Amino acid sequence: MSGGLRQSASAFGSRNFRLFWSGALVSSIGTWMQNITVPYVLYQLTHQGLWVGLAVVAQILPSVLLAPHSGSFADRLDRRRMALVAQCTQGLLALGLWAAWEGHLRSPGLLLALVGMGGVVWMGVQPAWQALVTDLVPKEDLLNAITLNSAQANAARAVGPAIGGIVLGAFGPSWAFLLNAISFGGPVVALALIRTSRAGHQAPEGRVLQQFREAIAYSRHQRGILVAFVLTAVSGLLGYPVFQLAPLFAKRVYHVGPSLYGALTGSFGFGAILGAVALGAASARHARSRMATVATVVFSGAMIGFGLDRAFVPGLVLLGLIGAASLSVVAMVNTSIQTQVPERLRGRVLGLWIVCYNLSYPAGALGMGALADRIGPGPTVTIAGVGMGLAALWLLLRPDLARTLDERGASAAPTGGADPQPSSGDGSKVGKSRT
Repeated sequence: MSGGLRQSASAFGSRNFRLFWSGALVSSIGTWMQNITVPYVLYQLTHQGLWVGLAVVAQILPSVLLAPHSGSFADRLDRRRMALVAQCTQGLLALGLWAAWEGHLRSPGLLLALVGMGGVVWMGVQPAWQALVTDLVPKEDLLNAITLNSAQANAARAVGPAIGGIVLGAFGPSWAFLLNAISFGGPVVALALIRTSRAGHQAPEGRVLQQFREAIAYSRHQRGILVAFVLTAVSGLLGYPVFQLAPLFAKRVYHVGPSLYGALTGSFGFGAILGAVALGAASARHARSRMATVATVVFSGAMIGFGLDRAFVPGLVLLGLIGAASLSVVAMVNTSIQTQVPERLRGRVLGLWIVCYNLSYPAGALGMGALADRIGPGPTVTIAGVGMGLAALWLLLRPDLARTLDERGASAAPTGGADPQPSSGDGSKVGKSRT
């Protein structure tokens, strides 16, 4: 194995991370099979787009409502056990979808309730799932682990819908639900085999809302974390929704059928995989601030190009670049947060970051979708690309702010002590779906 390839997969040297990553990939593929099946059956049952939108809200809204508790639980409880219980519960809920469909209990309300309960469980454990990665790898492999974790989520996004479409067309929705339920066996087995130690961990004191306010107060005074939150919000509002507009590009711009539409959406996921390899190879040589700035510039340029493009093959390449850039931005901000926040606040601050993403992304998707209906998908993405370019310009003109992404908190590693202020430094060699 070449040195560059070894560097891009260094986190796989940890047995715990290999188990975690493999189990997550299996489950993520199953989840994407369900993600394309649920909107399909809801629309077939109701012929109303509102129900499709409600399914999205049901899965995302819990993250906002549960944020104070989920972050606190991630800091207070055993993260591996939390994730294990959540995966078992989600598997049972997916099995419930299969049983309801097989039993001809095909009420839109029942399906939405089961999907919503799955969203509650997943969003409730998401900060613990994110923070668990820090317990699986050495600190020097943290960036690579986060990048690979994002890569598996994007690989599933590329493969899962394609498999789901075949299963849905050939065997019907019940098989898609059943295979998703079975897929949760992957992370359940992996988490059962993982052994972690959180020596020195100190559970937070006080009530849940008090603990959450402590995380907000801490984040407000850490410029690196604030910059990470801003980049997340901008990317969620302007960048990530581009993927949701792919069906409009396939139909209105490229005039292609379902098979080429599948290739278009798959290019986003495969681009993210290639981006993960490149990011892993570059992480030892470049600071996070530089990589985040370059990724944001590429993000903006690819979006503008995709919005202006009218030919399918260039569009395929440009959407792949968008996938690579989006993964890079997510990996950089996630790593910056993880390496700056003290262990005792890790779950709660990650909970805030997840809320930032889960508020901005749906808002951006709704706004860009509505604008695309009025002026077309191409001009909409072009305008969003210009907005993303302003964020890139901000990083270029304020390198002092960009460099805060390189800071590392003195207690970012598990220590259980008080949280000293983060020290300035390069931090470029500090390496963290399902994301």
